[in-house]
Amino acid sequence: MQVSGLPVAEVMDTWTNQMGYPVLDLSVSETNAKLSQERFLLDPKADANQPPSPLG
Repeated sequence: MQVSGLPVAEVMDTWTNQMGYPVLDLSVSETNAKLSQERFLLDPKADANQPPSPLG
């Protein structure tokens, strides 16, 4: 494994702050498991049905 010397927060922001990435939710009970997916939106009021834009 190599160490890049790059700040972790700055590198991770390229993934964690972009809209449109899938967010997975897993709910587990004794007898069932439910997996759901939705698009990540920075603004909870944004319309999730709009296609992703390279401008954010």
